[in-house]
Amino acid sequence: MKQRLGEVGIGPRLAAAFIAVAFLTLASGAIGLIGFWQASTAAQILVENTEMIRTVQEIRATVGPLLGPPGDFILARDPSAAGRYAESIEQVGTSIDTYEQAHQAHSHSTKHSLSAAALISATRADIVQLTLLGDALFATGDSNQALNLLDEMEALLLEANERLTALLVNAEEDIASARNAHAIAQRNAYIGLTVSALCAFSLAVGLAFFFTRSISKPLTELADATDRIIEGDLSTPIIVEASGEIDRLAKSFERMRLTLVRERGQVRLLAVLEERDRIGREMHDGLAQVLGYVNTKAQAVQEFLRAGQTDQATQQLQELIAAAQEAYTDAREIIVGLRLNDVHERQLSGLAEEYVGRFQRRSGVTTDLMIAPSWDDTAVPATVKAQSLRIIQEALTNARKHARAGHVGVTLDTRNNSAVIMVKDDGCGFMLSRLLRPDFSRYGLRTMRERAQAVGGTLRIESAPGKGTCIEATMPLVEEESATI
Repeated sequence: MKQRLGEVGIGPRLAAAFIAVAFLTLASGAIGLIGFWQASTAAQILVENTEMIRTVQEIRATVGPLLGPPGDFILARDPSAAGRYAESIEQVGTSIDTYEQAHQAHSHSTKHSLSAAALISATRADIVQLTLLGDALFATGDSNQALNLLDEMEALLLEANERLTALLVNAEEDIASARNAHAIAQRNAYIGLTVSALCAFSLAVGLAFFFTRSISKPLTELADATDRIIEGDLSTPIIVEASGEIDRLAKSFERMRLTLVRERGQVRLLAVLEERDRIGREMHDGLAQVLGYVNTKAQAVQEFLRAGQTDQATQQLQELIAAAQEAYTDAREIIVGLRLNDVHERQLSGLAEEYVGRFQRRSGVTTDLMIAPSWDDTAVPATVKAQSLRIIQEALTNARKHARAGHVGVTLDTRNNSAVIMVKDDGCGFMLSRLLRPDFSRYGLRTMRERAQAVGGTLRIESAPGKGTCIEATMPLVEEESATI
């Protein structure tokens, strides 16, 4: 099955982009090299044509003095003139051979190549003829004939100079053409390099922008989705239009969100079940026992009334009223605890102050709340906040029901990056060894310890007969994964 382009991963796409940019860069370099090679070739042709011009000028410089030795011979009958003339003729021939070799090795236009070949051939024929005329001149003894031969040699030299001038014109035209070709090659090289470099740069920028946006946009959407999850919003599905690794990452985030939704529901259900269990135990240890006590007292009142013992019946009714009032107070505290459903939105110090004030008004027990300067509500996790409030409620209930305290102090403090909740009363206290006795009602203390441990904390109890009781819960300010409300 063919894989669509949108399904290709980030790595292969980036590799393809880098290969494309590298290929275009190499192509740009190749275009530049070709252009500079052409410019270099044109420059070489220019140099070669310049050398040919210099060779022609050397030939002309050699041809010019050819009439010197024959003239000296005619005027002074110098016997060495024949040798000097032969040497000059030889130099001219050598120069022509050098020019012909250079001309054959260099590149020329077809017109100039044919013209130069004809001019060289004619010049060579003139040199041969000049050699023959020189031999005849030096061999004759007739002055008139010598002058005629000298005139004929001069005419041949003029023709040779004209041909050499034509060769110079050809070479100069070739130089002009070479210069033009060199300029065009240089311009083409620079244009090719500039265009290819701009294409490579544009492609690189375009690919970089495309791939950066194709990667950064879905990653930004994933980051926003992560922030929503951190803030507690699990209702918004994570839908990111992406491909490859980012698509798999987005799908993993969505599966994680769904898992968190399920686990949150399970945690809430577990919290509800635990709260129901706690309420059930409180009703069993509190209301159920009080109702049993009320039932017993009511039966006793009934028996006393049947026996006509009104004083004893009145006493039992007073005890029955006190038990009913205590049951009412317990029920109210349970209801207040259940109604505190805005724990997550409010600060613990405000909730504690509200509950302490309500407790003091209903119980008649003087209760103070002290908040340490180091206390910071914003640093308290939601689970620690909820468990701290429940521990305060349970400790105050114990102080009212069992300690018979006249004063209770509640303190919110921090110590070693932990929240410290302390509730201290001046009640009757008890021997800590009684916690080990099976008949000792320790349900409230056990509940507080379980709440502290649920968020990774500890509970410490200090008490002695007649010296009151101190409950101190220490809970970390860093929320643990396993913590539940």
